[in-house]
Amino acid sequence: MTLPNFIVIGAPKAGTTSLHDYLRVHPDIFMSPVKGPRFFMYNGQKDSFSYPVKTVEEYEKLFDGRTREAAIGEATAQYMEFPDVAGKMKSIIPDVRIVAILREPVQRAFSIYHMNLRDRGRNKGLDFIQALEGDHSLKKMYYEGLEPFYREFPASRIKVVLFDDLVRDTKSTIQSIYGFLGVDPAFVPELKVSNPGGIPKLKFVHDILIDKRLRQFSRKFLPESVVGAAKDLRSANLKKHRMTDEERVRAYAYFREDILRTQSLIGMDLGAWLQPDQEGGAATSPHRRSAGARD
Repeated sequence: MTLPNFIVIGAPKAGTTSLHDYLRVHPDIFMSPVKGPRFFMYNGQKDSFSYPVKTVEEYEKLFDGRTREAAIGEATAQYMEFPDVAGKMKSIIPDVRIVAILREPVQRAFSIYHMNLRDRGRNKGLDFIQALEGDHSLKKMYYEGLEPFYREFPASRIKVVLFDDLVRDTKSTIQSIYGFLGVDPAFVPELKVSNPGGIPKLKFVHDILIDKRLRQFSRKFLPESVVGAAKDLRSANLKKHRMTDEERVRAYAYFREDILRTQSLIGMDLGAWLQPDQEGGAATSPHRRSAGARD
């Protein structure tokens, strides 16, 4: 029986796709060929999520392709959104290591707002603040998502990574994760952003490139070079939008208390996120406190 010894638990729109790709290419890491199996989220419920893997037997089969890789993992961006996931993980794989990636919450909410509008037509006709006031998916907090994992697992087996650091110093950040997972930290992957945000320049091109059936077919039957070219085309077709200063300041009020609680929980200084007048909510990247840090 082969089960993962590490899991990336999220968060959505915080770089989990890029992180998955950086992990997948390491020669000592085996990643589930299904990204986002959502196994630990499934308890027989029917909701808006799809669940590619529902049983322990199906979950084990995801890792049948593992040969001699020391680290075995999967990445499901939504695991932090389900409070019973941590307990289920503990019961099935009690020694698992946990990796979480967090993005400054105002900028993350802004990215989700555009993703919902772009891919689902959600909040059409609403500006960012109007959408934030009524759309729960934009206001999901980190503390409530992370606290069950700190309750179930030793802090030494939880690695929190900041999106700002992944963007600013990709090489050092990903190599620190390699070290946490016990594989060669000197390996350097191709440093490339996956699944970028933005608004499509040509909507029909974007709709074709994100079609679920087409993406499943291409991953299964087409060379990786062709899949990569399609991802590059999708990225080139997106244009960035910036939030206004007023939007940033007003949105900040929703997240301030959660930032304070989260930094206390994870032992990292998130003070730079408490600057609503700065671009993206952070003048500089937050840093881990040297004393009492939780790795």
